[in-house]
Amino acid sequence: MASSSAQTISLNRFLLFAIAFLIAIILGAQASAEIISEHDRDNYCQCYATQAVKDYDDNIKFGCNFPGPEWQSIWGAHYGWCMRLRSDVLISATDEQKQLRAVMISGCYCHYYAREAVKAAKENVALGCGFSGPRWIDDHASHNNWCKALPSNSRAHLDEAQARMQDLQRCKQNKIKQGAKTSPSAAQTTADPNAGHTLGKRWRTFSGAWDTEMNPGGSFSATFTQQGNRVTGQFINGSLEGTLEGETILNFTVTFQSSVRGSGRLTLNQWRTAFDGRFTLESDPGTVRTWIGKRK
Repeated sequence: MASSSAQTISLNRFLLFAIAFLIAIILGAQASAEIISEHDRDNYCQCYATQAVKDYDDNIKFGCNFPGPEWQSIWGAHYGWCMRLRSDVLISATDEQKQLRAVMISGCYCHYYAREAVKAAKENVALGCGFSGPRWIDDHASHNNWCKALPSNSRAHLDEAQARMQDLQRCKQNKIKQGAKTSPSAAQTTADPNAGHTLGKRWRTFSGAWDTEMNPGGSFSATFTQQGNRVTGQFINGSLEGTLEGETILNFTVTFQSSVRGSGRLTLNQWRTAFDGRFTLESDPGTVRTWIGKRK
């Protein structure tokens, strides 16, 4: 009889422990689902919205043009969506969006990076610069895979692109000093396309329609209008304003539709048929971007 009572007490004690354990699990789950307080939620969603708009800026800069509400430029829309999420899915849902955008931007930019790397490799051979090593291989897949394997916060691909551009520029300058003929580029021609025309028919300004390429940013058409020493321009995702320095140098500011701003310089070639330029963004002053163009 005593043994039976002891067993009953032990069983009841076990059940109490089991119930207490289950309650602890439930409370712990509820606590973990509400990791962020309402005050912290506001700060968290502000950070989320700021990153979402930055992703949109990259989407435009790299010419990806991904559609959909997750790629919109309106900070308040991203913030409002975040604030309306249930506490138990807040972190998982926003993390999913951030990771998705990061992967898509990386894939888009890496394709663009690889394309430009292959173009540079071909120019290296055409100019006889003699550069060698992984940076100068003529293989899109190799450059693309290397870029995609980088950590999300890495700047190695930007450093590589800039170093490649600087190497080619140095090679071209050396060829010019040696009196060698370099391959024609957007801003260098070996013949006067206006040969046989009167001086009155030569182009003398930036005014007109241009086929241009921005790196990063892709290819697009632009239209410039010059009045005196002032130049304005429009293109598919932004606008330009600038002031001439002499007849062939334009100091400009550029504003993209995403409100990203930058500044730099464009230089017309001697026949006014092409320009070559460099600029930086206010949000990323350490990265030099290129902009070249030919008259249509």
